[in-house]
Amino acid sequence: MIEAERRKRLTEWLDVIYKDVQDVVVDDHVFWEIQEIFRQNSRLAKTPSIFNQWMASAFIQSAALGVRRQADKADTCVSLHRLLLEVKKYPGLVSREYYVSLCANLPEHHAKKMADGTYDRLVGAGLVQPDPEQVQAEIDELLAKTDGIRHYVDRRAAHYDTRGIQKPIPTFNDLADCLAFFERLIKKYKDLLTGVALSNLLPVFLYDWKAIFHFPWLERPAPPRILDSGASTARPADSANR
Repeated sequence: MIEAERRKRLTEWLDVIYKDVQDVVVDDHVFWEIQEIFRQNSRLAKTPSIFNQWMASAFIQSAALGVRRQADKADTCVSLHRLLLEVKKYPGLVSREYYVSLCANLPEHHAKKMADGTYDRLVGAGLVQPDPEQVQAEIDELLAKTDGIRHYVDRRAAHYDTRGIQKPIPTFNDLADCLAFFERLIKKYKDLLTGVALSNLLPVFLYDWKAIFHFPWLERPAPPRILDSGASTARPADSANR
């Protein structure tokens, strides 16, 4: 496979990774926004319901699996781990020369000055391509940050392992730390591969997604009709036909 083909494949992987991680980021945002609704509404907070427990359980399982996917390195998967392994093996895919070429539509002097400055910030001052040891450090950090969640998924979420969970149960802070790291990696390599600088992974909602909470979800049922024991139970039509 030639370099251009490898770069194209890597860019396609990143598109998949971006969408997958963004889904978890959105889920995380929605979950905590709803928790805030519960916190601010004393009636909700005091009303027993399995709904909030169900919502939390579904979110935790889904988010944990989302984190686990990005740490996978199987040859058949697309993940941040595998993307980093590819960059480590072929650092020229995101070389300085290639990055400068992404700004070819700008005046030559300005393009090179701007691209060099950004590349210095993303990769390192004076480097012509990422140092494999630098990429390995990112891999090590990825595995370290996801370690507890991966263990939890492997022992409980994916299947019930009789050996039990032998590491501390992951916390919401652990999840937030993983998502922040994923976002940082995606923004970095999105820029290096395409020249597109992302602000963050959480999209801007063009509508009020909380509008559904501004009205009751269930209509209050009508009270049952109670017949007067002294009144006739004959239907009007029956009475008229007599």
